[in-house]
Amino acid sequence: MCFRPAGAAKAIKCPDCGTFNKPGNSECQKCGRDFSDLMTEAPAVTAPGAPGNAPAAPGNAPVAPGNAPVAPGGPKKPPVPPKPPAPKA
Repeated sequence: MCFRPAGAAKAIKCPDCGTFNKPGNSECQKCGRDFSDLMTEAPAVTAPGAPGNAPAAPGNAPVAPGNAPVAPGGPKKPPVPPKPPAPKA
């Protein structure tokens, strides 16, 4: 499996003839179509699960110690058992 760095440019596919062109070409090397309308930068997208890419918890989500969100309907803390009676002397 090959991973391309986020900043790596991709080849430009000509919408008219389908030829793949080198990144940065301003026109198709085969048919000459102008790529100026295709040169707008797309927003950077990070991989799901990447650091800093975690979605924010909803404002009404329960919060566990350490600010970790709690799953709704998750397991509840078990009740504390009653203390045994003191031994008789």
